[in-house]
Amino acid sequence: MVLWGGSAASLMGHMRLRELKERGYVPLKAAPRGNETCYTNGHLSRTLIDWIPGMPPISLGDISSFVRTTDPDDFGLHFNIVEANGCTKAGALIINTFDALEADVLAALRAEYPRIYTVGPLGSLLNHQLRGDDDASASGLSLWKQDTECLAWLDTQQPGSVVYANFGSLTVLSTDQVAEFAWGLVASGHPFLWSIRDNLVPGAGAGVSSLPAEFIAATAGRCCLTTWCPQDRVLGHPARGVLPDAQRVELHPRERGGRRADGVLAGVRGPVHQLQVRLRCVGRGPPG
Repeated sequence: MVLWGGSAASLMGHMRLRELKERGYVPLKAAPRGNETCYTNGHLSRTLIDWIPGMPPISLGDISSFVRTTDPDDFGLHFNIVEANGCTKAGALIINTFDALEADVLAALRAEYPRIYTVGPLGSLLNHQLRGDDDASASGLSLWKQDTECLAWLDTQQPGSVVYANFGSLTVLSTDQVAEFAWGLVASGHPFLWSIRDNLVPGAGAGVSSLPAEFIAATAGRCCLTTWCPQDRVLGHPARGVLPDAQRVELHPRERGGRRADGVLAGVRGPVHQLQVRLRCVGRGPPG
């Protein structure tokens, strides 16, 4: 029995990674001319995959972030092919979704693997449990221990005034990339909460220590830096806002209906191969 923590669509997409490789869609081919690359020439968005059961036509770049490679021996691609293949051999699959949200793709999965059980959104159950937990820093579904002191700082800020920045739990950046992003926050002129992991920059020590000293001086009094924060409480805090046009869609612990679009910083990065697909589905869905 296997638990798949993502959506049914993400599972179906990962189950087709091997076929994408066999059909020659991945690894990507190098761009033929100029400064274009296979990542920027539009190939990922123009190439539609219309043969995945239960899923509408979907661009190649939306299926998984692991198709974004030119290396036939890419570790991430190979690992996810093996993991998905392991799911197909399980006696039963438990998926963090619910039937009303992904009826078509679940029907397609059940046609191949009858013993599929939907138990989502699991975050709702966990959030209910944590309400009675005396440990305010409980990590919940997070891979990292949460620092709740940032919430007191948010309480001192004006409604809708704070930029929230978080690169996720897995992304790694170079020192130069962190510095460029940091100066972008300075230039925004807004107070900001930045969740910067200790290992965001490999080999650079604690995350905050990888920031330029001039940045710390320039933002004194209008920033809060933390290694990790309780994201559901930050996203629901009235002080967070500023950039309502950047959208994030997820099965969120706070919501009963199973999907929500939240305004978050456009620069947030991380494993977002499910994000684009859900956003497009919400955008094309029926009114209301």
